[in-house]
Amino acid sequence: MARALMVSSLWPPTVMGGAELYASELAGRLRNRGWEIGVVTLGVRGPDVVASVRPFGYALQDYAEQSTVRRAAFHVADLYRPETHRVLGQAIRDFEPSVVHTHGVVGLSTAALTTPAAAGIPHVHSVHDHWLMCQRATRVRRDGTPCETICTGCSVWSGARNALLRRHGPSALLVGSEDAAAEHAKIAWTTGRLRVVPPPVPEAPREVSRPTHERTTFGYLGRLDRAKGVATLVSAFRAARLDARLRIGGTGPLLDDLRDEVGDADIEVLGWVDAAEKETFFRSIDCLVVPSECRELAGLVVLEARARRIPVIGADIGGIPELVPEESQPLLFRPGDRSELACRLRTVTASPDRFVGSRAGAASTWEEHLDAVEAAYAETGALPSRGGG
Repeated sequence: MARALMVSSLWPPTVMGGAELYASELAGRLRNRGWEIGVVTLGVRGPDVVASVRPFGYALQDYAEQSTVRRAAFHVADLYRPETHRVLGQAIRDFEPSVVHTHGVVGLSTAALTTPAAAGIPHVHSVHDHWLMCQRATRVRRDGTPCETICTGCSVWSGARNALLRRHGPSALLVGSEDAAAEHAKIAWTTGRLRVVPPPVPEAPREVSRPTHERTTFGYLGRLDRAKGVATLVSAFRAARLDARLRIGGTGPLLDDLRDEVGDADIEVLGWVDAAEKETFFRSIDCLVVPSECRELAGLVVLEARARRIPVIGADIGGIPELVPEESQPLLFRPGDRSELACRLRTVTASPDRFVGSRAGAASTWEEHLDAVEAAYAETGALPSRGGG
């Protein structure tokens, strides 16, 4: 039987973002195609976990509560942890995988990406963040503003990390957009290893028609910080002076500020929206706004809207434009441009049905996505794919 060993810092039910949710769903769908699944994590126990590495200093999900000194120590350890090499190496010997598939590995260190090749095992890495170029993995400064270029500190950090990967890096790197591929192509050792594999459009509940609302309702769903453009969105919405509503879902550094500052009855700050509440959120809006001011690698929330045929106003940055449906392309705007975003909000309010699109486009179905992943496995020398890739 073909075996895939997934490596991810976090794993359901312990999650912080889309990377571990994607990795878990990928694992489940591969199992349906006949793969046996094992998982190595950073101190997380759960289904399929065969081994875990002890967190250094603190659990990854508790990072926001840590002091600057403790975070700095964490980043130093994240360059290379011998314990990760030992634990992952033992898991490879015990589980005997056909392929190792790494995902978000913050806290597991560069050892998570060098150990498989050193053990002679085919290795595919899915790029979910900027970890190979930025010590914070976000390309966002400590104050929450986006980095337009790689800073000196991160250049030194990434240089040391990528020096280790030149000899024993993954055989293939899967990225979700052409923009992400272009960014990572700047790293010398990735030459010939990058594969653009469009993310799958999530499966949404089938419905005959979208609900209608008395007033056009815009929605934001994601992390609440400056780099995500939430403050720009609130300012643009107010400047547009619309007979409309704005619903903001998510958590982050700006949550309390937004709740304190937003006294407008037309703007609702929801806080964290869990999986059970997400469908209600999407049914309550007529248009999703993705105002990121940082370089998103893919922008998976765009696909969640797309699956439900919800128009998207997206910032023209990173991988977002590649995922926005064709019908919503005229709604793209310069990131951080309040006036241009306000104009797009007015355009949608005037004719919201005009921008309702389809699920098709640059993204793929889950079956197509699985075929592409299995094809990458086969390219690296793993057992032949089972899904026609």
